[in-house]
Amino acid sequence: AATTVAHPEAFTVEEQATHVGHLPGALTRNLFVKDKKHGLFLITAWDKRDTKGANLGKLLGLEGKTNLRLCDEPVLVEKLGVKRGALSPLAVLHDKTGDVRFAIDKALLEQELVNMHPLRNDRTTSLAPAALLAYAKHCGHEPVLLDFDAEPSAPAAGGGGGGGGGKQPKPAKAPAAKKEQDAPEGG
Repeated sequence: AATTVAHPEAFTVEEQATHVGHLPGALTRNLFVKDKKHGLFLITAWDKRDTKGANLGKLLGLEGKTNLRLCDEPVLVEKLGVKRGALSPLAVLHDKTGDVRFAIDKALLEQELVNMHPLRNDRTTSLAPAALLAYAKHCGHEPVLLDFDAEPSAPAAGGGGGGGGGKQPKPAKAPAAKKEQDAPEGG
């Protein structure tokens, strides 16, 4: 069963924690990102995660080069029907066209409860992880499970495919040699 508590508006998970951090369960950090090649993603992570430093493209299993960027608020409203600060996994309800892929931190599924905004940022709803998964599936969004705790694999590991998604340093290009027409060949 879900429970919901009212509190002042909270636009960030840090603000939300000041109001409901005493509740049992885990708070969520929610990102709505896009990549030109791979599309739109709603990422729900445990608030303790460093989502800025994470290689989200790799965690999502995206092939090749990725450039995930936060979506502008008009896209958030159009695709998920919520304003900035009210985003949560419950917003998949509004993605009727299936344009958004939903991804969730698998550590959240091991918590007693998951606490999130119920499509407005002046409330927090607590759901059991199984109920959250059932809701997402009912809305047509089988989530991608993100494992923030997995050891990053070495670039050469796995032996396949070449693209990997991780940034590899490019070898420096040697400056083009000028052709000297008067220089003798050989030496």
